[in-house]
Amino acid sequence: MITQLLYSPPHDPHLPSEFEAVRTRVAMEKRAARITSLNERISNIKKRLRQSQEIELETLRPIMDQHHARICKIQQEMARLWTEYTARMAAAQEESEKRVAALQKCITFLEQENNKSQSFLAPIRRLPTELLAEILVIAIECHGQNRFDLIRVCRSWRVTLLSMACIWSRSTIRPLTSREQVEFMVARTKQVPLELSIDSQSIYHPCRVLQEGERAYEGLTFAMNTMSRWRRLTIGFFPNDADIVAAAGGGITDLIATRPLEKLEIFKVSGICESSASLNQLLDHIATTSTRLLTHVELASPNVVGFLADRKYRVFFSHLTHFKVDVREMRDPADILPYFENLEVLEAYRLHLPKYADDLDLPVVRTLKRMNIKIVSVQWMSGRTFPSLEDCTIIWPHHPESLRLKGGVNLPVCTQFIYDDHLIDPISEFRLPKLDKMVVRNEAWNKPRGSTQLASIWGESAHPPWLRPRVLHLDTQCHDQHLINALQVHPDLEELVLGLVRPDGLGKKFFNAMVARRLKGVPSSSGPSSGSAQSSGISSSHLVAPLVPKLKVFGVRYRRWIRDQEKDEIAPLLERIIQSREKTEVPLQSVKFWSTKDIPEEDAKELVLLRV
Repeated sequence: MITQLLYSPPHDPHLPSEFEAVRTRVAMEKRAARITSLNERISNIKKRLRQSQEIELETLRPIMDQHHARICKIQQEMARLWTEYTARMAAAQEESEKRVAALQKCITFLEQENNKSQSFLAPIRRLPTELLAEILVIAIECHGQNRFDLIRVCRSWRVTLLSMACIWSRSTIRPLTSREQVEFMVARTKQVPLELSIDSQSIYHPCRVLQEGERAYEGLTFAMNTMSRWRRLTIGFFPNDADIVAAAGGGITDLIATRPLEKLEIFKVSGICESSASLNQLLDHIATTSTRLLTHVELASPNVVGFLADRKYRVFFSHLTHFKVDVREMRDPADILPYFENLEVLEAYRLHLPKYADDLDLPVVRTLKRMNIKIVSVQWMSGRTFPSLEDCTIIWPHHPESLRLKGGVNLPVCTQFIYDDHLIDPISEFRLPKLDKMVVRNEAWNKPRGSTQLASIWGESAHPPWLRPRVLHLDTQCHDQHLINALQVHPDLEELVLGLVRPDGLGKKFFNAMVARRLKGVPSSSGPSSGSAQSSGISSSHLVAPLVPKLKVFGVRYRRWIRDQEKDEIAPLLERIIQSREKTEVPLQSVKFWSTKDIPEEDAKELVLLRV
């Protein structure tokens, strides 16, 4: 015992004692028995619940089976009723559609009958035949109605149209135009002068082939028999020699023999006709047999111009009053200006003229009233006086430097003058004492060049007194000060339209110069009834415009307006000009604005009306 006490391990206060261990073990056994008892109670409760559910389910199942059987029976009844309903509605709808269709057909028939009856009551049926004929003429000539469509409208229109010789006097001959068609039209013209057009475009399908016994240009062959009745002849295309022989069985000489063009008044060549013996014979016949009735000639073929430029056709040009040339290229010059003795209107595009001696007499200078030339030499105008020329347009002229050699050009009665070129300094060589409207377009590619060109006409040292228009349209690039200097020599200008490339084409200096200001030394009114000009310190009764004080119409046309990232600084400046000139002696009546070059002239934005 003593030995156990001496050699027993020391007691750990944290370890349970043997008594405590026993007591703990007993407590654990009691709790385990308690858990077992509780689990048994849970099992008994669940068992009783299952038994109760089974008893309740056995009682409820028959009842639910009865209700389910009733639901199935109701659904079957609903399906039967819906099927019967849809069948009845489909039949009713089909029957209704048949009845509606029958009634609609009856309505359509009645409406057609009413329309037919209404046409008999239309006012046009009560028109006199003469007035109906005038209306049909306007419909055909002004509105492009097809005469063959109009004769199919009704019997009355057919009879009226077939009796109108003037309607059938205009005909177009194409390669496949039949002889019968031309005979039909000519037979109804009686003795009315004819207007004939020879075109290359066929009225038939391009894949159409000629029938047996049918030949091309048979209509043209028959039309040649009526040559003495032609009042107007337009050639857009002319067949070659082989086609003429195949169609007529002979040459062009057999067709035009002994048929002078005694009634021809207008002759046009609208296409680039290839030179051929047949065409040259026809041109020779026209030039030699036409009378003084032929006063209007338009040529678009350089071959025709070159052929008629021969000296033997001088008489052909001598009685013309209107001559127009529009060609794309001419290699050889056409010496035709000396032939014109009565010409009043000259329109020429790319007409190649020779160089004329200064002492050569040109009768056209004395008779010309209106001239419009483009890419044509102006050397022949140098040192000459045009006593009757009222309207003159010169675009991209050749040899403009020659105008300085003989002292310029005198236009004593010219009221409208248009000049368009890269160099506009030759304008000062035109003496225009009666000038009313002037249009100047300068395709200068930068402001310094445009300013130099503008200063050569209306600069500090060069401002001819005969260039004082009432209306000025100016399209050029230049600096503000040069434009201001040019406008300072136009105190009587009433209309000014400026063409600019971009919004920065002119700066604030020019627009500020257009603003009306109060005269120095005149006190401004500060009363309560002061207007907009007075409220800004300007005397409304003494406002003056330092630049073009008599201006009534002002316009600005831009080729390109501001972009998204750019700021609009022009509109406020225009508004300031309008506001400042309201109280002047001559206020602005119109301020027009074109934001791009594509906007038509009549669609300009009117700023004065917008303010009102």
